Amino acid sequence: MKMRRPHRVALSRQVIKILTELRDISGGEALLFPSVRSGSRPISDNTLNAALRRMGYSKKKQRLTVSEQRHQLC
Repeated sequence: MKMRRPHRVALSRQVIKILTELRDISGGEALLFPSVRSGSRPISDNTLNAALRRMGYSKKKQRLTVSEQRHQLC
């Protein structure tokens, strides 16, 4: 949803394959990346940002956040 309206994005075959594999791993639940605390809510931006920091993206030159990635992808 985007602005409360359905939002469609074309995906490559490779992305569709990855998403299908993730669905199989996740057990076919509604969310591929659910929150640790509640399976009915998506994983939080803070959790994803912490993962990026652990992978080394916390340096000032390489500052990267989930929000910034969404803006770059849209």
